[in-house]
Amino acid sequence: MSTQEQMERIAKAFAEVREACARAEAAMRACGSFAVLVPVANETNEQRQSFRRNAVAIERKKRCLTQKRLGIALGFKRDDAQPRVSQIESGDRAISDSLFKACAKVFGETPESLEAIGREHASQRERKILEVLRFAHGNPVSIAALSDRLGLSTSEGWAEIEPLINDSRVLKVPGGFVIATEELA
Repeated sequence: MSTQEQMERIAKAFAEVREACARAEAAMRACGSFAVLVPVANETNEQRQSFRRNAVAIERKKRCLTQKRLGIALGFKRDDAQPRVSQIESGDRAISDSLFKACAKVFGETPESLEAIGREHASQRERKILEVLRFAHGNPVSIAALSDRLGLSTSEGWAEIEPLINDSRVLKVPGGFVIATEELA
C-alpha cells in the first residue's frame, strides 16, 4: 500500500471517529448529560490553540466578516473589537474555552466542529509540506523554497514545519529539510 493510500485511510478513519464523537456528544446533550472531549493524545495546548486560531480565521473569512464585526459579535467594545480578534488570529492572545464557544455560536457551529475545521486545515498544510519534501527525493529543501511553494511567508513556513520537526517526521539538515523516514521519501 502506498504512503498516499495509507494517509488517505488514516484521514478517513480519523474523520469517522470525529463524526462518531460528535454524534455521541449530541446524544448526551439531548438526554441532559454533557461530554467534554479530551484532546487528541500527545496534542499540546499550543497545537490546540493553533487549531482554534486557524478555525476562527477560516470561518471569519468564509463568512466575509471583518475582524471588527466578529469582535463586536463576540461582545468586545467597538474600539477593541478589531485588535482583539487580530491578536487571537495571530496567536498573540490565547483563546479561552468560553471565547471559543462564543466564536462557535457566532458561526453557527459547535465548538468541536469548529476546532475540527482548524485541525483539518492543519492536516492539509502538513500534507502539502510532506508532498513538497517528497518531490525533492531526499534533497534538502530550504525554508524559503518551502514557504514559497506553500504561498507563505518564511516565518509562517517555519511555524508550519516546526511541529513536523518536533514529531521527528521531518529532519533539519544542512541546506534545509528532508522527510525523516525512508518509506515517505
